[in-house]
Parts: sequence; structure tokens; C-alpha cells
Amino acid sequence: MRSSKMFKAITSFALVAAMVGPSIVVSPATAEAAKFSAKSALLATGQKKSVSVKGAAKKSKFTWKSSNKKVATVKKGKGSKATITAKAAGTSKITCAVKKGKKKSTVSGLTIKVRQKITSFAMQDKNSKACTSQTIKINEKFELKGAINNNASGSTTNQTVTWSSSDSKIAKVSKKNTNTATVTGVSAGTVTITAKVAPKQKKESKTVTCKITVSKASVDPGKNDNQTPGKATPTPFPAGTIYRQRHNITRWYDPATAAQSANKHAHDGYKNNTFAIWMVGFFDNEYSTNESEYMAYGPDLMKVTNAQYKEHDFRGTPLNVKGTFSYEGSAQKTILFQINYTRPSDYPILWKWEKGASKSQNEYAKELGIKGNNGSEELAPNKDASLNINFTIPKDAVNGDKDDETGTNFGIYLYFPNKPGGALAYKKDNTFHFKNFSITY
Repeated sequence: MRSSKMFKAITSFALVAAMVGPSIVVSPATAEAAKFSAKSALLATGQKKSVSVKGAAKKSKFTWKSSNKKVATVKKGKGSKATITAKAAGTSKITCAVKKGKKKSTVSGLTIKVRQKITSFAMQDKNSKACTSQTIKINEKFELKGAINNNASGSTTNQTVTWSSSDSKIAKVSKKNTNTATVTGVSAGTVTITAKVAPKQKKESKTVTCKITVSKASVDPGKNDNQTPGKATPTPFPAGTIYRQRHNITRWYDPATAAQSANKHAHDGYKNNTFAIWMVGFFDNEYSTNESEYMAYGPDLMKVTNAQYKEHDFRGTPLNVKGTFSYEGSAQKTILFQINYTRPSDYPILWKWEKGASKSQNEYAKELGIKGNNGSEELAPNKDASLNINFTIPKDAVNGDKDDETGTNFGIYLYFPNKPGGALAYKKDNTFHFKNFSITY
């Protein structure tokens, strides 16, 4: 009986499948989703590129769009083709609406990066003065810049500059950002430092050089000649100290030259530089607010490199950060102090000044081993706020953000975030002060 019923059930299912099956038709045109002929492109201003949509049904209609017409425009061509024209340095996303009858879909995933067409390239020092030769001492650092298009606005966007030394045993060169590098004297002698822009573009690539002579005299690695003139900066720091702030630092909204600045040191100002308020001390020159110096000089807590530690990873090590922070001008409802790793959590908060913060639990307390309060209440202008936090960066912490130029991950730093419109919407009248910051273990 069971076999008979099972046979009938199978027969019935087969009959239904035979009736329904012929009505299910998969069109070859829809078997594979439509996509662009390219995923990305790097163009010089004025350059054109042809693209197309592949896999769309025949007789479809195509409507193209650029997310930023000031950077790149897109013009419809024959059938599924279009022409992209690079207008100005920047990035634009290209999309295409594909329609056939009542069916409509949007194809995305094409990123167009535009760089300025290179018309000139020159070697300069950090003050933008022509530099074809320079004498430095052993251990002394000297900054060079490959000036693209006479330092025109946007000239470094999406550009690639490579650096090399003819003999790294005499002077080594390390890239700082898109078009600047630091030369360090190693031993007495003469070398040629070479910078090359757009090395993969045969028609536009240009090369410049600077002759560096390293004298027999040496500079104590603990001294920082970019600090207060005539005063050496002692290093290494005391035992157990990763970093100690040497100067009381102020950050302003407007940029200023050394002559204009209240502390007689040039600074970018956070009007033009979002890194200008990031925690002081993470600069080779504490007075500087130069973004490239932040990137280059740590301390990267994954890789602290100085005379004391040589190279040490402080992930998994109990740490303490102390310091005094204050500000003037418009009141800020929220001020954060964070760590810039992205895994296991995304930019975890160490401390915050915000209404109710002292009564709530820090969501990252377990991950960072933080004990005590989550933060302090709102911080009013013209009042000092002291930080004293014990924490441990997870051993598996990673900063997933990468340098577009090198493809390498950035390091792990402590910082006060500055994101326009974000938690810290700084105003023009805000001035920030930092005193006695230190990181110890």
C-alpha cells in the first residue's frame, strides 16, 4: 500500500512539473547581470575614455550619469557605449540606467579618478623654494617636495610620485605623502635624490633631482632642529614612556605664517586641514599641523620606532594616556577622544565629554579594558579638562584604512576627531589647547 501511494505521488508531481516546466523561460540576456566594460579608470584632465554596458538585453535604452560633472562628464554614444571626459582633479562615480519596455535597472561600479595633466614638475624644499642641492648632517632630516604644476590647487590629487636615493647608505629617502619626502643623512658623502611623477605615464612622466651632501658632522638623534631654535629636545623618553609632550600647543582656525602666528610657528589651521586638531605630539614638529607629518611620525602604537624602542608593537600592552585639554569660543556639546583602528571595532571611543557620559557605560570598555567612567559631562569653554585613562589595545587590532599610494595599512594612533558636521563641528571662533600629554606603559 505504501509503495502504491508513493508511486501515485511521484506520478502526480511529475505530471505537474511537466505542465508547469515549459512556461519557465530564462532569457540569455538576463542570465547574467549587466555590467560596465571597466571598473575604474585614472584619467588626466582633458583625456577621454570610451566605456560600455555589457550583458544588457538587445534594444535597451541607456541613460548615463556622472556623480560629479565638475570632475568628469559622460556623453551617450551609439548603443550601449558612452564617452567620459576628464574635467578636473577629483573622483566621480558613473552610473547607467538600462531600460527595456517596463523593465529598468541601474548599472553602477565605475569609478573615475581624475588627476591634473602634468605641465611642470620641480624639486622644492618645504617652503616651496627651488632646491637642486643641499648640505645636511648625519642624522639630520630634510624635507623635499616634488612640486606639480607649480603647486596649483588640486595638483596632487590622484597623482603618484616615486622617490629614490642613489646611495641609501649615505642618505635615505622616505615618502611622506603624495609629493613630499624626508631625506635623512646616514654617513658622509654625496647622493642624488630623484623624484618621478606619473611614472607609468610615458608621455607625461617627469623626473627631477636634488644633490644631497652629508657632512661628517652629526646631529644627536634626540635633537629636533624644527622645534624651538637653539634648544635640543632630549630623547629617549624616560623608561616606561612612549611619548611625552614637550610644548604647550594651541590650534587655531585660520592658517598663519610664522610671522603672523602667536607662538611664532607656522601652522595650517583646521580651516584648511582636518588633521590640525588631531592630538598633538604625533608630529615630528609639535608646532606643525601638517597632515603629512601626522602620517609619517606616529607614534604608531603598532610600530613605535625611536631611539629607545627601536621598533615595538604595543598592542596587548596595558597603556595610560594623560593630558589636559581646553578650548575657547562656541560651546561644544560633544568632544571625543578615540583610537583609529577599525577592527575588532570601528574607531572605538576612549573618552568623551557629553551630557550624561559620566553616568553611562562605555560600550568599548571590555574591548579596551577601560575601568571607571565612560567620560565627563559637557565641557564648557575656557575650562581645563584632565584625561587619565588606562586601556589596552587588542592584540588583533588593525587599522583597515589604507594609503591610496602604497596600499599599506595606516598605523594606530590616539586622536581627537575633527569631522565637519560630525561629533566635532568646530566653529571659526574655536581655539584648542593641549598640555602635558603623555603615553606610558
